[in-house]
Amino acid sequence: MHTQSILPEPHRHRSSIMYIAGLNLPRSPFQWPEVLVVLSTADYFRGGRIRPESMPSTFLGRFITPIHGLAIFIPPLVYVGALTLNRFQQPEWMARFAFSTEMIDATQRSALRVVACAASFALRSFSDGTFRHLGDQWHAIGRREKSRVVKTGPFAWVRHPGYSSVLLQEGIVVYHVLVIHTHRSTWYHSSCVRNQDADRGMCLCFISGLHADRSL
Repeated sequence: MHTQSILPEPHRHRSSIMYIAGLNLPRSPFQWPEVLVVLSTADYFRGGRIRPESMPSTFLGRFITPIHGLAIFIPPLVYVGALTLNRFQQPEWMARFAFSTEMIDATQRSALRVVACAASFALRSFSDGTFRHLGDQWHAIGRREKSRVVKTGPFAWVRHPGYSSVLLQEGIVVYHVLVIHTHRSTWYHSSCVRNQDADRGMCLCFISGLHADRSL
């Protein structure tokens, strides 16, 4: 491991980069939450042993399953790949979807991301427990023989805990998008009103100045 500075000496402690296992790891405190997000995202998508008997047997099931899998894996793969190749900084096109600085500052945003990472690890533990209780009853959606209803663990409280956790995550995402859209629309409207008021004030000052010149 060695370090390399990319800025002059006064800023070296803020911008130096650590090279570990071929990755450029930042030392900036505002970039480390991105490292945690990448690690928590990669940890969530862990694989296991493939059981051929649990795979779909119909043509439609075999056709839809890969599409469904790609739809699940492509977004996190794009996120992890983009940040890893960009020194764990969000590209400009990705940063547009973040909370605006008018809503929360950089410190609050970093704290929120750390909390989200902790929640992600907790959710991963919940998912592992769900699959342990599900056991050999995990199967692609469809009709099958000798199935039984699992009533232990989280299944004692929720009929479909896996789907429920996914719906909860999607609800958080939708809420996030709606809050950002509503806030930006409100901020844009208020900015326009402020600009209009400023323009009116400038016009009044200009007219008052002309009137004063004529009275001299």
